[in-house]
Amino acid sequence: MKSAMNVSIGARSKVLVLASTFPRWSNDSEPRFVLDLCKALMEKADVVVLAPHCRGAKFNEYIEGVKVNRFRYAPSRLENLAYNGGMLSNIRGNHLNALLLPFFFLGMVFASIKLLRRYNFSVIHAHWLIPQGFIAAVARIISRTEIPLVITCHGADLYTLEKRPWSWLKRWALKSCDGVTVVSSAMKDQVNNVYHMPDRLIKVLPMGVDLTQIFVPDTNKFQRRKGLLFVGRLVEKKGVQYLIEAVDRLIRRNVTAHLTIVGDGPARETLEAQARFLGVSAYISFVGAVEQSELPSFYQRHSAAVFPFVVAENGDQEGLGLVVIEAQGCGCPVIASDLPALHDSFLPELHTWLVPPGNSDILADKIELLLSLDTLETQQLAIKARNHALSRFDRNLVKKEYLKILRIPA
Repeated sequence: MKSAMNVSIGARSKVLVLASTFPRWSNDSEPRFVLDLCKALMEKADVVVLAPHCRGAKFNEYIEGVKVNRFRYAPSRLENLAYNGGMLSNIRGNHLNALLLPFFFLGMVFASIKLLRRYNFSVIHAHWLIPQGFIAAVARIISRTEIPLVITCHGADLYTLEKRPWSWLKRWALKSCDGVTVVSSAMKDQVNNVYHMPDRLIKVLPMGVDLTQIFVPDTNKFQRRKGLLFVGRLVEKKGVQYLIEAVDRLIRRNVTAHLTIVGDGPARETLEAQARFLGVSAYISFVGAVEQSELPSFYQRHSAAVFPFVVAENGDQEGLGLVVIEAQGCGCPVIASDLPALHDSFLPELHTWLVPPGNSDILADKIELLLSLDTLETQQLAIKARNHALSRFDRNLVKKEYLKILRIPA
């Protein structure tokens, strides 16, 4: 990092976290990886989160001990820019949502300035390069503070919006911050090659997963595992349409393959219609979004988790794919698309379970092969994957690294 924090001995650091994806209330189905990191940091620091408001959410509250402030950028009925798939997805689904962008930027800037003046923060941690990274840099200038700024890139913020003025805003935010973390090695290459940021200011550090208490195997269920599983938002980059096509091919081969789809999103109706058109609706269950506490049981009782990620038309793609780590943690064998970000999640010897994106025929072949393995072979595969996940993605390891990056005394 360019700057060191001035932390008095014995004083707790204070961290301002900016995010646009965050649980809207307790037990929300929205992704909670930012909340989980904040909870881990709170062991050594005080954390304040700034996130967008939406209908039904409180403006100020504590979620699992984390202080959350939400800013308004429109009347509640119009606050549709964040959540439910993310900002890019919501704009693509309704182009009128783009009209909310200036108000979103201004609302978060002013709310950030207000918090910076109210609290003596030690560091700002902005999740997503744009808009939060850019907003944090602007708020820091207006507040005339030199508080260190760390930006974490998650995927879409780096791979999309590559034309001006967005590329300029991203480049300026990167130059303005004191350090960047990216959730995969592939993203580090992108920051290096496209934005020419010094290597010493970039750290590859994924969001952590609780692999010791939550996402753990249930060995008693291994003999009873059955069916395929997908977990994630139903948006283009998840590639679920190719998984449905693969199920159709398996059924035509007389391979029993029931698929459970956990998650919701704008593509759900289209995917359900696809399943009906192909005549495989009886073999596919759309469960919808579930609370995180329910996810381990899904991973534990299915034969394989399949994640057919693709590069979306707008360039969006997975930054890492935490669901892969969750499945591996639960001892569920994983088949996924061969995208650069996924290489961090798979041991080199397990790359055979990575398939070309968008190829439902090869995906079906790989699923059939996995389902044909005997119990011992499947267990050995699952153990190797879990051990790899434990060595790189366990939340405790990630917490220690973030404490160093944010200069929080351990």
